[in-house]
Order: sequence, then C-alpha cells, then structure tokens
Amino acid sequence: VLIRIISCLLGLTNFCYVVSQKGRTLLLHEGFYYVREKCINPKTYWRCTQYTTVLKCHARIHTQEGHIVHSSKHNHEQEQYGRKLK
Repeated sequence: VLIRIISCLLGLTNFCYVVSQKGRTLLLHEGFYYVREKCINPKTYWRCTQYTTVLKCHARIHTQEGHIVHSSKHNHEQEQYGRKLK
C-alpha cells in the first residue's frame, strides 16, 4: 500500500497524518493506523483501521489542538505502510 506522508508532527507529538490509496487522511501513531471517525470541536475522534475487518479492533485516539488526549489498546500487531510488522 502506497502511503504519502502529508504532515509529520514528530518532535511535538509522536504521530503523523498520511494519505491512503483511496485518498483518506489517516493518523499513524506507533505503527497503528487510524481513520477519522468524527470531529466535535475542538476534538477529533479516530478509530483503528482494523475496526471493519475480522479483527474488530476497538482502539481509538482522540486529538485536540495537535496533541493526543486519549488512546486505547489494540487487539492486533502493529502495521507498517499497510502491512503487519514481523
């Protein structure tokens, strides 16, 4: 999966925004990808991209003003550019 990094905030925070092949903005944090679920000012809610797969991962991240203010655990291994890390 080809992913283009559009904005890295490394240094201030440890996550990046990337664009998927389908043009969606994803959040990449510690090897896990999240898709934007909703925005309720000033917070943005992200869910794991593996939520809609057989894994049904319920991990979430909430961001506010460029900072992660909430995160939960995954039920699967990390991914790198759309592929699982070994």
